[in-house]
Amino acid sequence: MLSKVQNYRLQNGKKLGVYLESKYSGYDSNWIAKDNIIEFIAHVRPLKKPTIYQWEIEEDNIYAINGGSDGITPELSKGRQELERRKATVQVELLGIYNFIKQYHLEEDQPIELVMEKANEQFGLPINEIEAIYLKVDNILYGKPLV
Repeated sequence: MLSKVQNYRLQNGKKLGVYLESKYSGYDSNWIAKDNIIEFIAHVRPLKKPTIYQWEIEEDNIYAINGGSDGITPELSKGRQELERRKATVQVELLGIYNFIKQYHLEEDQPIELVMEKANEQFGLPINEIEAIYLKVDNILYGKPLV
């Protein structure tokens, strides 16, 4: 399991183990395997607390499970992978409506009434149906865990 994490190729093509060991070569550092958790710990002076990166192995998958590991291997983020799995369960048309509303209302801070009118014009659906689609997709993406 340890070698699986160390040999994981980062987006820049470097092996994770080589990257971390060279980054912290001037400090005390080590790899630890506890059950299905792999940790890389670096004691960077003058910091009192060590820098810790953690990954979890589940079957054939590697998941980044703390802030440090999320930072250097964001593609392994358990939350991000779960969101991608959830997105795959949503019909493309519904996801398009959801993203349209999210972009204009949440990201561009436009009033929801105006966004619903734009969505009505864009997709040709009644506003109450657009609202229902948005809530349904939001619940699929961020609601209860998938079974």
